[in-house]
Amino acid sequence: MLFNRDLLKQRWITPDFSPVVIPERLAALNHDKYNRLVGGMVLKYSIPVFYLKSGTIIDICCGSGFGASILSKSGYKVIGVDSDPQIINICKLRETENLKFTVGNLMHMDRLNVGKFDCVTLIDAIEHFQKEDQPKAIKKIMLCMNKESILVIDTPLNRVSYKQNRNHLWVLDWNDFGDLITSAGLSIVDRYLIRCDLGKQSYIIRASDRPELNKTDYEQGIDQVIVAKLEA
Repeated sequence: MLFNRDLLKQRWITPDFSPVVIPERLAALNHDKYNRLVGGMVLKYSIPVFYLKSGTIIDICCGSGFGASILSKSGYKVIGVDSDPQIINICKLRETENLKFTVGNLMHMDRLNVGKFDCVTLIDAIEHFQKEDQPKAIKKIMLCMNKESILVIDTPLNRVSYKQNRNHLWVLDWNDFGDLITSAGLSIVDRYLIRCDLGKQSYIIRASDRPELNKTDYEQGIDQVIVAKLEA
């Protein structure tokens, strides 16, 4: 079961989802973004399965721990890290022998001494960093990687890079997202596009080139995912 029973049974008093989206909360409130957000998370966190049969994964900026839980149910040993102690308390409800959570700030990963992992995931996170902080964040992530590790990172796909709102401090277009990764010293292995629109047009596809999309496509929401490794 992907959902946590205790969270599903909880009575959510307010529809305020800041600063983190809790899938069980979306489900309980029958929120209109449920299919898009939860469906997208399931697809994104399924990507490591294509590259790793087993191994260790660190899910940085893990939020409510839903994605880390998906990974652990796929057979990986997972640790989730988030800077918010309150959300880590929710994550603790998901803990198992192969799934643990700890409080930690991405920008201070060197202080955690968690070691190296076969896979690092950063999902629904990089767009919440200022433009000037995004390259620093990627460098911090790389501290958890060895030469065989993969990074799975996503962000909304935009026509141009810009500050979108008070939560999405710097959203990226196709080219800038790629440049962010390669400029840090990583090699792009694969790129994907993900769209979840009320279950009607959901897909994940491998895309080697910038997609030809119209304004409506961008408005309805498409995520871009990069799988990367350290440069040889």
